[in-house]
Amino acid sequence: MLHTHTALEAVVSGVALHALPIVRAHNLVLLAGLAGNGFAAYLLARTFTRRAMPAIVAGTSFATCSYFSVHLLGHVNLTHGWVLPLACLAWVALLDSPGIVRALGVAVACAAAAYTDYYYAIYTGLFMVTWAAVTLRDPAVTWSHGRIRILAPLVAGLGVLATLVAIVIGVSSGIVVTAGPIHISALHARNPMSIAGVCALAWVLLHLRIRAPLSPAPPRARLAISIAAAGAICLVLVLPVLAASVRLIGSGDYSSQPYFWRSAPRGVDLATLVAGPPMHGVTGTYTTAALQSMRIDRIEQTAWLGIVASVLTVAAMLSLRRLGRDGRRWAWIALVFFAWSLGPSLAIAGQDTGVLLPQSLARFVPIVSNARMPGRAFVMVQLASSVLGALVLSAWSWSAARCALLAGFVVLESAPVPFPTYALPLPDRVDAVLVDAENAVVVEIPTGVRDGFGEWGRFDHRALVHQMTHGQRLVGGFLARLPPSVTSSYRKNEALARLFDWSEGAQDAAALPLDLRDGLRRSGVQYLVVEQDAFSSLRPTLEQRGLRMVASDHGRELYSVE
Repeated sequence: MLHTHTALEAVVSGVALHALPIVRAHNLVLLAGLAGNGFAAYLLARTFTRRAMPAIVAGTSFATCSYFSVHLLGHVNLTHGWVLPLACLAWVALLDSPGIVRALGVAVACAAAAYTDYYYAIYTGLFMVTWAAVTLRDPAVTWSHGRIRILAPLVAGLGVLATLVAIVIGVSSGIVVTAGPIHISALHARNPMSIAGVCALAWVLLHLRIRAPLSPAPPRARLAISIAAAGAICLVLVLPVLAASVRLIGSGDYSSQPYFWRSAPRGVDLATLVAGPPMHGVTGTYTTAALQSMRIDRIEQTAWLGIVASVLTVAAMLSLRRLGRDGRRWAWIALVFFAWSLGPSLAIAGQDTGVLLPQSLARFVPIVSNARMPGRAFVMVQLASSVLGALVLSAWSWSAARCALLAGFVVLESAPVPFPTYALPLPDRVDAVLVDAENAVVVEIPTGVRDGFGEWGRFDHRALVHQMTHGQRLVGGFLARLPPSVTSSYRKNEALARLFDWSEGAQDAAALPLDLRDGLRRSGVQYLVVEQDAFSSLRPTLEQRGLRMVASDHGRELYSVE
């Protein structure tokens, strides 16, 4: 099982905000996380620029970016991105000047990422490896025209041939060649495009020359000791998670997605770089409609940096010599995570081109493979872009007033208006009765179990909202990864299994089991709640099955199984 969580934020809010209603505490934690995103990015950018106003632009760009606004639609764990710039800041400081205090800072920052979100823990690790590589070595890439004169044309010719075959297949019904007993058919353009993409990558690599001389670095023994200390302290801090993971794997309840060559989730769509912010108050409606027409998921496949961030990033890439070593290092970070965010194959305007990318292999790496949605790596591209923008503004020596105006424009172009909100169902008479019940088990139909891979039944998430009020145990629910034992136990329970199947099929009342009451009693269920807007009137049938209605309010009916 891998369930997304915000354990760190939940514990802190449970201590500091325990006296507040759950919804109000949730909103405060969410707003604090968004503010923390901007402040942490500001601190990171300020470290490299030594100037406040360019760093404020960077913090504003990161805090208001589309990545966070689209994940406000439901991924609370991903909105707490402040752990990433803090982990980056701690790691950069350690490599610049190793020491036990800074090692402790790295350990705490990495543990914070692990207790906030699994993806962010993985991204922190990849950042640390990449930053260490480009710090200890200062790679420089140049283009060479005279290398491998024979092999490069052959690779280019094969790529052109594969592209032509793909075009012919695309404009026709496919290619079928029969010569005696030999029958060759090519009905889809994906394989030729994959070959063309591999050839294009090979052709580029044949012409690139990478030099990575050793860079000045602190004493390696001291650096190694500091990194080892950071790793040991972090291991102790995350030991509860690791111990639970070991127990989970040992019990056979570890659940992960199976990967097949063509079945992995897509990454960000290249067209979304220019599509606009999906949540913007003025253009968001049009952007969302355009993405829907191209079958692009606006939450998981959006790569909108923002106008200011895009312009500053391009300017930074064109001015890497002027920006010096810091600019080059952040450019590498942006490129590495952008390559990851594109997913296993290149997608443009909703079309999978079949061009294979590095993530097609990385998704089979253990531990990394659980970071299933590649588009979420774009948060690190956004962070790197923010820092690069601050470096450019600092190099241009922009005044405080001009930076302030630019920060204001960043807010206007990216901030979601209106802010995403949800109207939650209020406590009702049904909840009032359940509050007074003693250690009850409740099933709320429609019911079922769901995780990130699928659903059995039809679980109504309003049941979770009401559970925050009545606090009783609930049949069914949602987990990001559902342990096999949970599904298996429900399947062995004949009464609940039939109720899940009935909810999934949206059957009429007559299809409810005749022994519904006895089956629920054997399962330990004391109460059944009906969401009336999901079904036609069930009261006559439920009463015929022996259930007694106890309360009704706001479209919900409560029945006693006893």
